[in-house]
Amino acid sequence: MKKNLIFIILVFFIFSCGKKGPIDLSTDYSDSNINGPSEETTISLKNYYTNRTDYDLNSHLELWVGFSKNREVRSLIDYNISENINLDNGPFYLKLYIAKNMLDNTSFKIARCTAEWKNSEATWEERIDGTSWNWTEDITNPITVTEENIKYDENQELNYAEIDISSYVEYWKNNQSENYGLVIYSESQQQDYNIISFHSTNSNKDNKPVITYEYTNEQNETVDEEINAYADIHIAESFTTTNLSSTTIIGDGYNPVFTIDFDENNIDPKWEILDAHLVFSNYDTEILETTLDISLNDIDKNQDYLFSAIVKNSDAENFSFSSSIKSPMENYGGNFSVNVTDILNQRINHENPISILLFPTYPKTMLRAVEFLSAPELKITYRENPEG
Repeated sequence: MKKNLIFIILVFFIFSCGKKGPIDLSTDYSDSNINGPSEETTISLKNYYTNRTDYDLNSHLELWVGFSKNREVRSLIDYNISENINLDNGPFYLKLYIAKNMLDNTSFKIARCTAEWKNSEATWEERIDGTSWNWTEDITNPITVTEENIKYDENQELNYAEIDISSYVEYWKNNQSENYGLVIYSESQQQDYNIISFHSTNSNKDNKPVITYEYTNEQNETVDEEINAYADIHIAESFTTTNLSSTTIIGDGYNPVFTIDFDENNIDPKWEILDAHLVFSNYDTEILETTLDISLNDIDKNQDYLFSAIVKNSDAENFSFSSSIKSPMENYGGNFSVNVTDILNQRINHENPISILLFPTYPKTMLRAVEFLSAPELKITYRENPEG
């Protein structure tokens, strides 16, 4: 009984001591209060370049013709024309669905090839392994294509070029061993970015390059017929791998690199970056949107992105980088920008300064490129870590 009384008195003493009333939980224990307020800064990027590499021929979705960054591009297409084809069924039209048209004016040429080329071996320099092109002698009978050849397909909602190549088909029918297909090329004098592209045999089946003609069947009905291409490819002037200093170009084979010195800007590697954008200016909006297949006004809701990575070896011939991550493209105050928050938060694993790389998501076969005439600004929101 005495022990129970002592216990009751002890409990009463403990709960009657200290501040009476409800416990005060008004103190802000949020993450921002613990780590301090966020701060914003703008970093001007002084050290930047573009790593330029050659392009990849595989898995092309489009056939390119014209000039991209002073680099000529031509397309080759080959068809099997049976010796049994009835030439009275003509005219025979080459039908090319247009993917993008960036020509100053719609004018290009097609010509019949007079020398063999192989889809798996053709490059700008060689038509087959060990045998060079002679562009003067290896093509003949050019046909000029103009705006008058451009039609509109309401079902596909696409423009297409329609070219009468009956003379080619007749030659191929009568000279089976000399059917080497055709080449599409441009003679434009404007060489910076003057391109037209067509859907290739790897594209949607209704958009592929075909030869069309009509014939009358046994029921005296007119029937539309198509001949599918069995090989096509685009080839471009090759160039050496190099680093283009003080140049910012994003595109196929053009990968811009930006060096960021956090010590110079008094940002500790351990501090958290809450938001970071590379904000670009001084660019051609039409070329930008065509190159990256975006609409700047709708870019935020479409969730388009580039890839970003941290450069490990900046030597042009041995260029290498870390594992890449997605970096969303966004509209930043009306300007094109890339959200690089995630890649910059990996800086703690690398020595300062770091160099980040941007490159597109599509296969390296489109030869698109957009140039920015000034370096971007890096807009950063960060928060100091007291323990850092």
